[in-house]
Amino acid sequence: DLDDVRRKLEAIRCSLVELSRETNTSISEMAQTFIVFSKEDVRMCLDKLHHVHPPKSERQNPVRPRLQQSMLEERRKNGMFFLADSTSSNATPPESIEDCVIEVPQSDDDLRNSLTCQLASSKSSSIIITTTRSEKPHINEIINNGVYGIEIESFIVKKTHELMVTDVTKSKEDVCPYLQKAVPKCGFVFLECAISKGDTVYDKWKVTTDSSITSEDGRPLFGIEVVSAKLTGWEGMATTKRVASAMTDYGCATNNTTALHVHISMQNRTNKDIQTFAMWYLFFEGTIDQFHSCPRRGDRSKYCRSLVESVLTSKTDKDPRAAVRMIGMIDVSYPQGLDQMVKILNPQLTAKQNSGRNHKVNFQLIRKTDVGTLARRVEFRQHAGTCDGEEIIMWARFCLVFCHTFCTADPPQSDLTPTAKVLWEMMDDPVLEAYYSLKKYALPKNQTPDAERTMMEEVRAPRQAQTQNVFMGRRKQRQSECEPI
Repeated sequence: DLDDVRRKLEAIRCSLVELSRETNTSISEMAQTFIVFSKEDVRMCLDKLHHVHPPKSERQNPVRPRLQQSMLEERRKNGMFFLADSTSSNATPPESIEDCVIEVPQSDDDLRNSLTCQLASSKSSSIIITTTRSEKPHINEIINNGVYGIEIESFIVKKTHELMVTDVTKSKEDVCPYLQKAVPKCGFVFLECAISKGDTVYDKWKVTTDSSITSEDGRPLFGIEVVSAKLTGWEGMATTKRVASAMTDYGCATNNTTALHVHISMQNRTNKDIQTFAMWYLFFEGTIDQFHSCPRRGDRSKYCRSLVESVLTSKTDKDPRAAVRMIGMIDVSYPQGLDQMVKILNPQLTAKQNSGRNHKVNFQLIRKTDVGTLARRVEFRQHAGTCDGEEIIMWARFCLVFCHTFCTADPPQSDLTPTAKVLWEMMDDPVLEAYYSLKKYALPKNQTPDAERTMMEEVRAPRQAQTQNVFMGRRKQRQSECEPI
């Protein structure tokens, strides 16, 4: 009975709050103490904890019972469970108790802490964190062999004496030396924005400026972008976490005009592999949207436009499977075919140079490249700006595993449904499933009407212009076909 499950989860929450007061332990610290080692233990733990420490309404003795240290040690020893959060009235309730369960590798303390902090501050439905086995061998292989790069956009609020200071001066004389001192291993250098984008060596971490970062509340700010060197394996992720931590310590922050970009190397991928990857991303675009904040979903942001919308510009039915079929019909065995596919996936929506890259996945970087070229890569642009190291490396991990899984997979079948369950079964990464299942519950389902209206006004005109251009092109084509020779 789902109502019974909700009542028990609420009882658990009350018990944990009181337990944290009695033992002088924070909720986030307790997450490492009470662990369920399998999903099968969940119901038993619910009943047991409900019985041992019932809510106030069911107590015979009005005096609050004090939990003895021996009982605390017994729970720790027996590996009993941990965490549920408060149930919000406007949250989407889980379908069953199994939908509440999130598995985390027992050895991954950082991930469990990050999940716990998200859960403690969220307004989501009740969720339980459990533990599972350690990293799967194929995931270790993907991460260790993966080559990737990360761009972290952020801003720093100007102080009164800095109102006349430029972004270049701030980045060069203040931010870059600070990061170099905080993470000396990275060898930070400052590069002008134009020079940074033309860098093809990728051997150093760079600090540069970003004019697209603007203030949302009127405060003057510096737009800062930190661009990683070429990263590989778990070591690259650990370095990224240290850099993100240093940025946070310095005072870097994010808003809706900042983003996190992840570049994944396609150096050894054939044109056919990239086409298959594009088809699978189109197929799962709506599913991946659920893991991101509202402004980064659908076709809402002018900096990460929808691939499905671009492919199906002239179609009223935006079925991703129709987009998959259109991309699948392109012959990419020759360079012109690959260029044609990129133009369909990343069309120019504005007169601004290189505006075609402003899609959830930027395929512009694979044009005019051959297999084995270092610059042959794709760029994931959908993630909102963040300086949270754990959030950054989890998205980088998702991009790596997604590319590896779907570059080598068969094209999606017509009878397959794009659901999160299908996505996680194919990627076979329980850590990513745990992280993004929780994040999906924690994210707000909608944004305010005013924000939605402003956002749609920014993106509607370029999309309408694209549709008009498609129709005009077809009309000219039909007229030329009807003209006498």
